[in-house]
Amino acid sequence: MKQIYKVLFIGDGGVGKTSVCRAYLGKGLSREITIGIDVESINVGDYRILIWDLSGQEQFKKIIPEFLTGNPSLIVLFFDLSRRHTLQDLSGWISMIPEKIKKKTKFILVGNKADLPREVSREEVEKAIKSLGVNIIKYIETSAKTGYNINKLFQLIAKNLESK
Repeated sequence: MKQIYKVLFIGDGGVGKTSVCRAYLGKGLSREITIGIDVESINVGDYRILIWDLSGQEQFKKIIPEFLTGNPSLIVLFFDLSRRHTLQDLSGWISMIPEKIKKKTKFILVGNKADLPREVSREEVEKAIKSLGVNIIKYIETSAKTGYNINKLFQLIAKNLESK
């Protein structure tokens, strides 16, 4: 029996959290908003991963802290490379995470929508990584639309479950 790992996908609405998950599963892009939370079971190699895809819509933010408890194996922070404010908004998402979880959990930062014209520079990403105040172990750019780096992201997630 495979061990089950809890991985949180966090970020503003419309950054592509659900679409990245669907792209990995070969289901195409999502055009619907996530209401509250969506949990998807994914097998990556020898790992069974429960992706907790947290809604990024403003009207659901008040219920999100309820899902930020427990012991996530990894937290994946998403922003949209074509919308600068989604990178800036990550500090608000991080502030919702309990301190004890922030201190012991690894984070991966994902710049999604690499297929669109960039509004966020590499320098801005580097600056954000230093200022967010959490253990960001890797930054990767993806495109759910084209499939760019989608498999690589999930391999990166699995690899970092090993070394938790």
